[in-house]
Amino acid sequence: MTKVLLVGAGRMGLQHLRGVANDAKEIVVVYHKSDVEQRLHEVLDACDFD
Repeated sequence: MTKVLLVGAGRMGLQHLRGVANDAKEIVVVYHKSDVEQRLHEVLDACDFD
């Protein structure tokens, strides 16, 4: 199982997440900016989870 921990998710962090999210079974996100949450949902919505 791949676990992705994204802390202080900035633009680079979200780009990295986009690259690994399709292989991840569990994603744990720690963030402190509300705009990051919105962008994160956009990235996750674009991923193809089984």
